[in-house]
Amino acid sequence: MSWKKCLILAAIVFAFVQEGGFADSGEVRGQDQSRYLEELNERDFDALKDYLRNKRIQNVEEAGEDKLVISGDVRAEWRFLRERENGHNLRGGGAENRAGLPISTNDFDIEMNLRFDYVTKRTWAVAQVQYDNSAGVDDEEKSCLVDPQGYHGSGDCEDLCLKKAFFGYNVFDDGCSRFDIELGRRNLYNAFDSRIQFLSRFDGILFTFTFNKDIADLFCLNSCGTTSSWYWMIGGFVVDERVNHLAWATELGFLNVLDSGIDFKYSFIDWEKHGENRCHAQNPRGFKFLNSQFTLIYNFEPEIICKKAKIFGAYLINHAGSSMKYIDRVSKKGHFITKTAHAQNTGW
Repeated sequence: MSWKKCLILAAIVFAFVQEGGFADSGEVRGQDQSRYLEELNERDFDALKDYLRNKRIQNVEEAGEDKLVISGDVRAEWRFLRERENGHNLRGGGAENRAGLPISTNDFDIEMNLRFDYVTKRTWAVAQVQYDNSAGVDDEEKSCLVDPQGYHGSGDCEDLCLKKAFFGYNVFDDGCSRFDIELGRRNLYNAFDSRIQFLSRFDGILFTFTFNKDIADLFCLNSCGTTSSWYWMIGGFVVDERVNHLAWATELGFLNVLDSGIDFKYSFIDWEKHGENRCHAQNPRGFKFLNSQFTLIYNFEPEIICKKAKIFGAYLINHAGSSMKYIDRVSKKGHFITKTAHAQNTGW
């Protein structure tokens, strides 16, 4: 085996071990911080994910129509992380969560993903179940306050997550344009493209319109078949069913504009809750988000650097946050001090 093949194999093995979301042990334990880092972690190894996804699609195609394909993967993960904010350790060096439990620099997880794909000529269904557990022995029921000398560990066997479960139907497809409807669960970043936001769950309905036409030929009937295309997606999802809190998002994208390798995408999401939330707070501050995001991408030709690559930039603005002040907590000599910060309604 050549050194190049060995290097590729080592990279695939390393990526296979590392790729995947943190186990979510909850706010009380606070070791894994999965809600904040999951998207970044899942995007780290796009090449491996593309390989696994293409392999799954190939299996579905080989099985033919009206066939069920079962696939999955098993991982053991180790991460060494250091984090500091305003001189205060968030991991290691005596860092603790809100419950007073230490947060170390090491994160060990055991994960299994089980996926089902069912495809027919005009319908499809996808389901992914994820078991992502922190490594270690089970912790006893008594807390550290009651039994500090007791049998304490970080392991758990209760973290079962239905990551994806949605089905779709192709309403129309003439080779130049297509209209699909999908209903069910996934993450927002699985539906809408983002490098800044969309870390939350999407439990709802999604409409997708796809057109194989260039932006300059939208009304030209003979432009079908170009390498340029554009799409429009719009969806609504549940935020809190107890108080009928629903949200919606939309995205418009133009791909390979004028065969230039440039993609442009614009998305908008409305999180606002008008009325009382479950805590009886009127128009809650935590959902005052009307976000617009602009993304510009340049895709390099494989001949230029011998493989596919792209460079991108994104800018986000919260239209509902320009007049709001945000509370900032800073550390001073080991103690947190609360102060009012300036408006922070943009990101890039």
